[in-house]
Amino acid sequence: MLAIAEATRDRAFFLTGHHTLGVASFYGGEFETALRHLERGVELYDPQVHSPMRSPAFRHHLDTGVSCRMHGGWALWVLGYPSRATEWMQAAMEVARSIDHPFSVAHCHRFMALFHQSRRERDRSQEQAEQAVALATVHGFSAVRSSANFHRGRAMAEDGRAEDGLALMRAWVAACQQIRSECLLPADRAWLAETYGRVGRSRDGRDLVQEALAAATESGNHYWTADLYRVRGTLAESEKDAEASFVEAIAIAQRQRAKSFELRAATHLSRLWAGQGKTREAHALLAEAYAWFTEGFDTADLKDAGALLAELGDGRGKTRGTVAAAT
Repeated sequence: MLAIAEATRDRAFFLTGHHTLGVASFYGGEFETALRHLERGVELYDPQVHSPMRSPAFRHHLDTGVSCRMHGGWALWVLGYPSRATEWMQAAMEVARSIDHPFSVAHCHRFMALFHQSRRERDRSQEQAEQAVALATVHGFSAVRSSANFHRGRAMAEDGRAEDGLALMRAWVAACQQIRSECLLPADRAWLAETYGRVGRSRDGRDLVQEALAAATESGNHYWTADLYRVRGTLAESEKDAEASFVEAIAIAQRQRAKSFELRAATHLSRLWAGQGKTREAHALLAEAYAWFTEGFDTADLKDAGALLAELGDGRGKTRGTVAAAT
């Protein structure tokens, strides 16, 4: 597409090429490359020319400008810029509403539910999911409704309605498999596996993580691989297996420059080490990961890491308070 764009100087082809490469790079786990293409897509996009309501070329699709901003926001979060990520997601919703395209608005609500789930903001995720379901129901967007119900299901499971919630989550995973939407499965399987663990079904969670890792290898969708290893660590049957999983999660995150995943895995590994009496190593690992960040200190992961650093004290073996269980 970019080659055609270079030959024809057609702005729509440039936009489509950068958007497609950005999305493909994101799901492949190449977050910096993805962000560069998506930033270029945002620059090229003109809602008066390229929105589905204006252009026959884009009429049957999710608005490209909205998609560039949504995926760009998610990439920014993974790369360790939570505040900038939120700004991009809010801009995506503003564009979606401004172009009067219900499918893009519904999809944006669904994507924001996913985004807030990534940030461990359950109430915000549930709110966005409810709005997506309401709009999708009115317009008959069955896939959007099912996807949003996945996030509603997680909240239901955690609120004591385990079977009802898990049923909604499994329904969406099954739908993705049926329609061959492989790119969505790694993250959704990770969240489903975590939910299994929280309702006392860790073995089911471990099996699902292994299935997700195998599928990611087959499809090349490695955007959630680091966090899948972290989840495997939280569900592990032994400290040795948990440690190996957290170490692998950190290594993958570092290769991908996925700072949010690195911090999350480092927090789990540091807590595990501290419980084993390796306070110095725990403090050094987490302090390095935490020190990289310059924004987003009100988010759950950064607050958890900061609190654990305070518990670990100065890393010389003297802790402040009691370090919680690693998993």
